[in-house]
Amino acid sequence: MRAAVMYGAGDVRVEHRPDPKIEQPTDAIVRVVLSCVCGSDLWPYASMPATGTGRPMGHEFLGVVEETGSDVATLRAGDVVVTPFTYCDNTCDFCLKGLHSSCRHGGRYGLDGDVYGQWRAMQELYGQGRIKAIGVSNFYPDRLIDLIDHNEVAPAVNQIETHPFFQRTADQQLMGERGVQIESWGPFAEGRNNLFTHPLLSEIADAHGKSVPQVVLRWLIQRGVVVIPKSVRPDRMAQNIDVFDFELTDDETARIATLDTGHSLFFDHRDPAMVGQLGQVRVSD
Repeated sequence: MRAAVMYGAGDVRVEHRPDPKIEQPTDAIVRVVLSCVCGSDLWPYASMPATGTGRPMGHEFLGVVEETGSDVATLRAGDVVVTPFTYCDNTCDFCLKGLHSSCRHGGRYGLDGDVYGQWRAMQELYGQGRIKAIGVSNFYPDRLIDLIDHNEVAPAVNQIETHPFFQRTADQQLMGERGVQIESWGPFAEGRNNLFTHPLLSEIADAHGKSVPQVVLRWLIQRGVVVIPKSVRPDRMAQNIDVFDFELTDDETARIATLDTGHSLFFDHRDPAMVGQLGQVRVSD
């Protein structure tokens, strides 16, 4: 099989690729008769970083069904089909609501892992009024600005690691300038650096008759950081919401600022080894 493969901005090669085969009983093999070039091809053609592996191009095509898996009941060999930019199983909760491009078991033809392509799929649903807001997670400032400047809709929120030991104040300022709400994940740093018994945080908590987690939540809220602490215990849920009857002083917030290490307590999303590891994770795993 010959396919157009993009290896970077302006670098498209026609090469041989392995012929497709049925891997799952719900699969179908379609011979492409007509395809097109659209904006989601042109954007990476202008800006895609160079890669040694490349990614196949092409989607939104017309084709003929050549073979189907044993569980496929609505198609048979010889049927003519037209596909959108994503594939889906038509059975998950999103598909049943008509949101096929967000299928829990689907993806984009040749574009899995392509942030631009995935963002534009959500952007289209947003433009149709089918979803109210779209956001991102773990985007560093350079990648966030790149996404904003090359798309029509800016993320409503960017969820990033934010806690007393990694405060992200510069990132928050940039997000504010671009209209993106910062949201914290790991607000308690998962207890690392002895957060729950930290002397400085404990002293501030005692001064207000509160717990350390309550002080941390109040500190984030006063900074304008959205925070959704995770807990399965009703008593802790009640404690987490009980943070609106006190306020940290300027001196206390300044002291908390001294705890910032300037780096993650978990992992670096820019570390090549970690990027490679994360790139292999799938929701179905």
